[in-house]
Amino acid sequence: MPADDDEEAILMSLSVMGQILASLEPLPATALTAMRQHFSFDDDQYDVNLVIGKLSSLVTGTSDSQTPICPLHASFYDFLTEKLCSGKFFSDQC
Repeated sequence: MPADDDEEAILMSLSVMGQILASLEPLPATALTAMRQHFSFDDDQYDVNLVIGKLSSLVTGTSDSQTPICPLHASFYDFLTEKLCSGKFFSDQC
C-alpha cells in the first residue's frame, strides 16, 4: 500500500474513531454513516463500515450494522485521547 493510501486510511480511521468517541452514547454503524452524510466536508462522507471492519479487535459492533460501536476496553479510548501515547493516531475529537 503506497504511503498516500496509508495516510488516507489513518485519516479515515481517526475521523470515524473521533466520531465514535465523541458520541454521547454508542451508536450503530448505520447511524454513524447517516450522520456523516451531513458533515460539511465531502472527504468525511463515507461508509463507517469501511473503517470499523478493520478495527474489529478493538471495538464492538463490527459484525452487525445495528449493534452500537464502542471501544472494547477503556485503554483503547485512553490511548487515542493521550497525545503522548498515540502520536499520529491521536484523536482530539473528544
